[in-house]
Amino acid sequence: MVKRHLHTCSVLLCLVAVGCSSKAQSAAAGGDAGSGQPDGGGHPLEGGAGDGGGFVPAFKPDVGQIVSAGGKLIAAPRLVTVTWDGDPNRAALEDFGDKLTVSGYWKSTTAEYGIGQGTSGAANHLHLAGAPPGRDPSDISAYLRAQLAAAAPTDGGAPSGWPVPDDSTTYVVYIPRSAKMNPSTTKHSELTVGSMHVPYVLVDEGGAVAGQSDVDFATAGAGHEIAEVATNPHLSTDPAFGEFDALHLAWKALSQDNEIGDICELYPDAEYRGAGDLPYNLQRLWSNKSAAAGLNPCVPAPSEPYYNVAPLGLENVSVFMGAAVSPESGYGYQVPIGGNKAIKLGFFSSLPSAAWTITATEGNWFSPASNKRLTIVVDKGTGNNGDVGQITVTANAKAPGDGNAVVVTITSKAPGLPEHSMPLLIGTYP
Repeated sequence: MVKRHLHTCSVLLCLVAVGCSSKAQSAAAGGDAGSGQPDGGGHPLEGGAGDGGGFVPAFKPDVGQIVSAGGKLIAAPRLVTVTWDGDPNRAALEDFGDKLTVSGYWKSTTAEYGIGQGTSGAANHLHLAGAPPGRDPSDISAYLRAQLAAAAPTDGGAPSGWPVPDDSTTYVVYIPRSAKMNPSTTKHSELTVGSMHVPYVLVDEGGAVAGQSDVDFATAGAGHEIAEVATNPHLSTDPAFGEFDALHLAWKALSQDNEIGDICELYPDAEYRGAGDLPYNLQRLWSNKSAAAGLNPCVPAPSEPYYNVAPLGLENVSVFMGAAVSPESGYGYQVPIGGNKAIKLGFFSSLPSAAWTITATEGNWFSPASNKRLTIVVDKGTGNNGDVGQITVTANAKAPGDGNAVVVTITSKAPGLPEHSMPLLIGTYP
């Protein structure tokens, strides 16, 4: 969906707590994602968590899984790269599109979702004269719809010259900086063209942040969005991989968009420079397999240790989400208004690491809550693989008509390494 530094409404869900069970949850949805308890069996985790010398993370966290709603995928995408004359980045962007879906990066980020190699090439490079039709993204969308409808006209009109869409086609449209798109937007969406729902990607090359080239911004954003099109092409009409599983409410509350690129975009080491068969700026994408194995959930993972904390003793909490009329069950901790709860956190790392320190924030790590409902004290906040830390959470006096639950983010920071975060759901009740 809309990304690339455009989280204008990254939500922290307000939840109304109605009850819980004191029994800890068993396994995460979709398999053995771990109970948050020490791995006493000493078995290496799936995906090669060890360092080759037998190192094993001491705890296996229970992490959310991005699940499919059953919609169709694009298993072999065909990319049509669309640029306007005068765009100085045309050659680089076309080369990126030609290489992306046959690269090692593509396989490592999308294969587990059932996506294979795609096609592109010169026959799928569309060069447009003049300038983009307007500055607003809605103007671009309307133009695309008209051109795609005319690609294979049924009314006897002249064809537009655009490649005719089929079930595998994704149009990747790059807007040059000179067009001054307003608001700056990089996203994927779909257009209704006759009986078809045609996915497309819109990339504003002018959205680069300070110190970043337009090409670097565009390729990281385009790769993110193209992978999301493959795994969730019809996000409005037939959604696929677009949401965390129902039990992990804390993970669902991190962002309004929960496709495979969205969550990893929020991490400080999200982008990196590719090499070999795809030498462009790229963004890491969410891996259910890696997350369930207790490894870095964003792949391709960097070479340094992945370290974090695993919430221990999670409870089954029943909550109302926002204005919902029926409760939903998920994993978290229940804290009575005016009372407190000590929460244990297991320190783990994928490789030997220096000790790290944790902090606890009400809200998510990119948008802390402004209306504090909790008081959080870090009782034991420094450790290493195998240590157990602790925070104490106190639920403050209830506001009139306000019984709810909130997200708390535990952030781990080791010297010289990127920080990592783990969300918790805290349900409060009278």
